[in-house]
Amino acid sequence: MNAARGRRLVERAQSLEHCDAAVPGHASEKGFLPLAAEIAAIRSTGAPVGLWLNWGRSAIELRDADAVTAQIADAAASGLLTGLAFSGAAPVESPYGPAWVDAHLPVAETHPASASLLDGAHVRAGLRAAGDVPWLGLKVARRPEDRTVGEIVRTAERNLAVVRDAG
Repeated sequence: MNAARGRRLVERAQSLEHCDAAVPGHASEKGFLPLAAEIAAIRSTGAPVGLWLNWGRSAIELRDADAVTAQIADAAASGLLTGLAFSGAAPVESPYGPAWVDAHLPVAETHPASASLLDGAHVRAGLRAAGDVPWLGLKVARRPEDRTVGEIVRTAERNLAVVRDAG
């Protein structure tokens, strides 16, 4: 491995992804620490580590699309937010599976049957809350009816267009 590639890999490894916290009263996907505890842990180490948020995982944790925006703002205010990824989550069973699973649901406008809470308005709000975050990401599963590579690519493109248009 060349030195430049090695440095890029190390730089990427210097961020932790906030996963949904364990919340009494509902099942979690990962069930790790609450955001405030993660921020405190990162600060306590003194290490140059940043924080990524995934919109869908935060929705699974918080069970409230508007609360996700507030969580993104909290992460940004900490000065540790280095990345924000968009993927959806649904409060009800959908073609993507049971409620509140990390199935990388699409933005609602691109596939209404997904029941995704992530819509263009929440993408815009999330981007505003994140401020000048260095890294943005998108995680989107193929639609259950996607059968060809072209259909899968179009699904990704439609979701990416919502994120681009929101910025």
